[in-house]
Amino acid sequence: SPTLALRVGRVRGVRDVAGCPWLRVPKRIAPTLEPAVRGLIEVDGELFLELDVEALAMGVRPPPQLKVVDPFGPPLNQGLVFETGGRLLGLPLSSVAQVVGLGPRFCALVASTAAVGVILHQQQAWPVFSLPGLLGEPILIEPLVVLTGVGGDGVGFTASRALGFFEGPRLSGVSSLELTRMFS
Repeated sequence: SPTLALRVGRVRGVRDVAGCPWLRVPKRIAPTLEPAVRGLIEVDGELFLELDVEALAMGVRPPPQLKVVDPFGPPLNQGLVFETGGRLLGLPLSSVAQVVGLGPRFCALVASTAAVGVILHQQQAWPVFSLPGLLGEPILIEPLVVLTGVGGDGVGFTASRALGFFEGPRLSGVSSLELTRMFS
């Protein structure tokens, strides 16, 4: 059999994960991880990637770049306002599931795409994107994730802060995100 070496930053231990919860890679980021990653495993409240050693031995191609489209939509009358990359953005409150902090249930990705990781929330794996990364700017890992839904799928965006619910004139200078167009 071929010899395979994998460089890692540190070893956290060796464990039988057969009894640990296993999750599929969210479809919106699966192409950036296949065939190297088989799935996600939750171990003691932390999320890890399950590597496919046989696929790694065959070689891994660079991940495809995400198609960048204009992510901005028409002005909002009301919405949740958050900041990312120095921009104030808004989403209709009806599309926001929750705002959560990064923690052990966030698994960062090392590929240089706008998909920065996966977060486990309510037993669902949510892909997390950097909006600046989607716009071709430097990718940011920020302390918060705004969880939202697109076409029945959960998606998260990194945020440096969440400012709360705004309406009317308080939304002046806030760009809205057009999620359906972004991820069509």
